[in-house]
Amino acid sequence: MATIKASKAGVRSLGAQSPAQAPAQTAKAAKGTQMQSAPQLPGLRPEVIERRLKMGREALHGKEGAEAAREAPKYFRTYEQVKAAIFELAKKYPEFVKVTDIGDTFEKSTGKADRDIISMALTSPKQPTEGQKTRVLHIAGQHAREIANPEVLMRYAAWALENYGKDAEATALLDNHIIDLVPMMNPDGHAVVERGYTGGGDLMKRKNTSGNNGAGTDLNRNWPEKNWGTAGASSSPSSDTYRGPSAGSELENKAIVAHTETTKPAFFMDWHSYSELVLYPPEDDRRNTTPDQEHFIRVGKKMASFNGYTPQASIELYPTSGTSQLPYERWKIPSFVVETGRAFHQTDAQFEETYKKNFPVLQYAAAISPDWRKLSAGPEIESVRMSANGKLTAIAKDALTGKSAAAVEVVSSPFAKPGSGKKLTGNDGTFVAEGLKTSPLAKSAELVYVRAQDSEGNWGPAKAVWKAAGSLSATAVRAGVAKSGQKIA
Repeated sequence: MATIKASKAGVRSLGAQSPAQAPAQTAKAAKGTQMQSAPQLPGLRPEVIERRLKMGREALHGKEGAEAAREAPKYFRTYEQVKAAIFELAKKYPEFVKVTDIGDTFEKSTGKADRDIISMALTSPKQPTEGQKTRVLHIAGQHAREIANPEVLMRYAAWALENYGKDAEATALLDNHIIDLVPMMNPDGHAVVERGYTGGGDLMKRKNTSGNNGAGTDLNRNWPEKNWGTAGASSSPSSDTYRGPSAGSELENKAIVAHTETTKPAFFMDWHSYSELVLYPPEDDRRNTTPDQEHFIRVGKKMASFNGYTPQASIELYPTSGTSQLPYERWKIPSFVVETGRAFHQTDAQFEETYKKNFPVLQYAAAISPDWRKLSAGPEIESVRMSANGKLTAIAKDALTGKSAAAVEVVSSPFAKPGSGKKLTGNDGTFVAEGLKTSPLAKSAELVYVRAQDSEGNWGPAKAVWKAAGSLSATAVRAGVAKSGQKIA
């Protein structure tokens, strides 16, 4: 792996983003999403499941959920613009962003174009006082026509970096995790879609551009595992689901495999479009359930409690051989695929909806990554408030059952031993603790973490909140102490 330099190509400046794209405004909107319990999940209603399965199967055959606009939506950026934006973030936040060239595309290997597959790893210089940072790997843009998902990851990166030291959850995210983003796995295919907006390209390009006349391989049918070339993959180069000449033959797939093996993430997510689904293994054989199936089902449903999508095993959509299987099968990394929206070419309004709905899913993946089996079994902190006098109020419920937590505690680290913190008093889902003020001697704001336990003893993921300001200086307050009564949701 090599560190790469920024292209001089045009970039849409982060500072010049429209109000709809500004990270701070996005974060505010995203916080409005509340979890729903499983009996109320819209994605579990039979008529919704049927509609979404129909959408997903139509999408496989290249049917656009809505007619693709001939003019690019405002959120859409070319490969060169995305690449330049990544380096702009790295330049602005050098201690927080590591950019890595994880591999070449087909067209770069043949000298036709200069495109790299880029990883952007986000984390703060701060190390946890207990435990160690967990890495979450997100990839997007595997299918070129699914244009919203690279920008979902780019928006998330900008939110985390712009709000570090201001927003408790953004600060905790980078203090305790490495958020590894590969926004565009298929740059060559993306370039074909780019040209579709300007003439001479193809807005519905799915594959990369390898093979005869750039016909390409479906990268999500090329993963090098035992289900390569099985159900759902075609041996015909003209097919949109062409599996490639051999398992793992494509440079783009090789890059992701090598990067995953090198970095060993604790959690893996692949972002696709469309049909509003949360998918998990198995994907190629109904009998091929995993030893962790109960955990996959639970995490899928909890993600759906945030975004309103339908959670299901990949095989329930159609037989395939993609990324929901590979990371778990090869490395035992929990892996999920999210199918966002209702079209390949989402409008600007649809993109805003997609980001808002999936922002808490991105957060949840990081929150449970230290131990996805155990942490997903416990209840979630739905909201938490810290008042100016150090009174903390938390609402804690299980995202699946809606059942109130049995206990809540506050700790100084999300990696602290469960049960070791200060217990909050309360019942019926609302819990309170007093006296949580930053020391007058402190030089900067302090985070504390709140987590809940159910009646069976399962602890859920921790949620961060700033301690009350106490007598800290105005400088320290600007460094991150929440205003009185600020809701951290």
